[in-house]
Amino acid sequence: MNSIINKYRSFLFQTKNLNFNSYSKLHKWSIDNQKEFWISIIDFFKIKFSKQTKDFHLDNNQFYNSKWFYNSKLSYSENIFNSYSDEIPAI
Repeated sequence: MNSIINKYRSFLFQTKNLNFNSYSKLHKWSIDNQKEFWISIIDFFKIKFSKQTKDFHLDNNQFYNSKWFYNSKLSYSENIFNSYSDEIPAI
């Protein structure tokens, strides 16, 4: 299967030697290793920041009020067109 999640799992195996044979194991890893998970997402999707921070998540004891990528800046349009091709249109 060539889904994004499978490509991501393959990416994790190739770059970090992490092997998840189920979604639940991948999910558990992402919760237990949040900083590593978010770094891998940035790398996998090749997200470009104009200003990047080391504080990916600032928890205030209420998940829904947490701050993600605190003090970072990025251009949505720059990133959405980052992986554009004739086979995979951005829009």
